[in-house]
Amino acid sequence: MKTQFYFLFVGIFFLGIVCTSCKTDEPSYLIEENGLSYEINNLISSDIFNILDSLGMPIHTGGNPANIEGTFLVSQPVLLSSNLKDDSVGYEFEGIRILFSGKNNEELKLMAKFSQDSSQADWQESFISGNGNDFSVFSKIKTLNSTGKDSAFSAQIYSGTWSSDGLTDLHMAVVMLDNYNNPDGSYIDVGSARLIFDKDGFSKKIDNE
Repeated sequence: MKTQFYFLFVGIFFLGIVCTSCKTDEPSYLIEENGLSYEINNLISSDIFNILDSLGMPIHTGGNPANIEGTFLVSQPVLLSSNLKDDSVGYEFEGIRILFSGKNNEELKLMAKFSQDSSQADWQESFISGNGNDFSVFSKIKTLNSTGKDSAFSAQIYSGTWSSDGLTDLHMAVVMLDNYNNPDGSYIDVGSARLIFDKDGFSKKIDNE
């Protein structure tokens, strides 16, 4: 496995996590035929959705997800599947804390970030889908090179079931969207993706940091 694999959540090509929120009555004007908003469909192409599906990533559609604000501990993140040949399924990562805040009910948006003992990301804006307690969150992550120019775009996607105590069956996918032809070989190929699962099946809600 490449050394860069360790940096799945801490710098391989994405720095943050973001997420979105909900509305009591589904804002159907935001939702397209496939059950996702325009922003999500504009971010994730059908080809990328097919890749995520092949890896087993669940996507919860709809425009009425629960309010998932809070801080959640992913204590046992494990690689569930990958389309990178050097990856090892079952690889265990450092624990992750996911923070969701600042929901925008009108636009199905939310701010989110993650942290680990070794690193912490900035707040990012993302889009959310789902109905009831089932949700999916989509974040576009931009990486800049040393001259301040865009060098890669990736997506982080979170799917699970919310409760007041935590998140059940949380899956986390990361996928490369655009590496600008990867001139210096720093990034994985477009369409390369990894699927992470919280091994114990429950990511408990913890006090805000």
